[in-house]
Amino acid sequence: MPLSIDVSPVDLLMVAMVWVLSVLVVSWSVKNETAAVQRLIWYGLLAHQIAAVMMFIVTFGFTGGDMRVYARVGAQIARLMRDDFFGVVPTVIAGFLRFEVPIPVGNVAFGSATGSMRALSGIFMFLVFDSLPAVCCLISLLTLLAKLSIFRALRQELAPQDSKVVAVGCLLLPSVVFWSSGLLKEPMAIIGLGIIAHGVRLLRTKRRLRGLIEIVLGGGLVFLLKGYVLPPLALSVGAWVGVSAQARKGRGMSGAAPLYWLLAGILGAVVIIATGSLMPQFAVDNLEDEFVEAQAIGARTEGGSNYQLGGSSIFAQAPVAMATVLFRPFLFEVSNALMLLSAIEMTWLTALAVLALVRSGLLASLQRITSDRTLMFCFAFTLSLGMGVGLATTNLGTLSRYRMPMMPFYYAVIAVLARTKQTRRTADALGAGALER
Repeated sequence: MPLSIDVSPVDLLMVAMVWVLSVLVVSWSVKNETAAVQRLIWYGLLAHQIAAVMMFIVTFGFTGGDMRVYARVGAQIARLMRDDFFGVVPTVIAGFLRFEVPIPVGNVAFGSATGSMRALSGIFMFLVFDSLPAVCCLISLLTLLAKLSIFRALRQELAPQDSKVVAVGCLLLPSVVFWSSGLLKEPMAIIGLGIIAHGVRLLRTKRRLRGLIEIVLGGGLVFLLKGYVLPPLALSVGAWVGVSAQARKGRGMSGAAPLYWLLAGILGAVVIIATGSLMPQFAVDNLEDEFVEAQAIGARTEGGSNYQLGGSSIFAQAPVAMATVLFRPFLFEVSNALMLLSAIEMTWLTALAVLALVRSGLLASLQRITSDRTLMFCFAFTLSLGMGVGLATTNLGTLSRYRMPMMPFYYAVIAVLARTKQTRRTADALGAGALER
């Protein structure tokens, strides 16, 4: 039965104010872009704001979910902040940083990713006078800016003719737009990735110290709310470093640059070990148990679109898990409107992947990927994060939400490969071109 939707005059006023802010911020952000990219950014703003409204309506009108809990707890924390700002804010900040601190709100526990999200919810609700629709619109603006930062970081590396298709994946991919427009953990991960991407761009300028600070801050935000994204990110950065080093020597993947690949591997291993030590559930030794437990919990929770991976072990399930992340839900699996949109999107992406393989062949496509450091980064991030999400998820509805942070990178790989027959270039030419850009 549909739930009630209560929208007050304060909600309408705050949403209007956020929309005005969004127009002003985007107007400033697009000044140096081409006309074609500017249009895509404005379309992206419109899509994100519509998605924010739809997220609020779907959550409070039909499905319920995590956002209702975050909104309720966030409103309670926001009221405490208004009553005693300087007394409560340090506690909220400590709770966001995962310190186990007490706060006089019923059933609120800090010291975990959920606790950090509850603290952050309180801050968002405080800023817009407890208006959840305005919070959704504000978060959708922040995630749009984060994706714009990711797009600009990718554009620096890819050929100019690939910019438009990459912009579409970053700014207009339906599942990414929808699931990054609400009071949830996944949008915070996108914001963190956007901050990291901007920091990486600053490393190429004289503002390297600011770039390093932004990378640390963005990584910290991802760590606090979606820590499982960091190990795949580290592996992807390692792959980027390895391909970049080989390209400088004019070699493809078959060429020998063992020192650089060793350093890249060490970089990935350090971040993985550090993440595992700070969050034991993501330690390598515990991953299989965590996947098994996540699947068991999913099997006990009937969400209307549950599935089983099969297989006698996690390793046997891995190929099916990866295929599930990259291609499902299928159109014949649709059971509601949200799943229909997801199925249409995944059908389109599957067709795009098939087109890339038909135009260039599997080996040529792999050669293109492994010779271009940016495509290699996107490919490695898609595979590593997708594998983890696939093994830990047993519901098609939550799958669309959990894989959202990897989707712009997945789209970038297949869209660039499918756009032309350029995957038949030699690895040496591609590597040299990437470095010249």
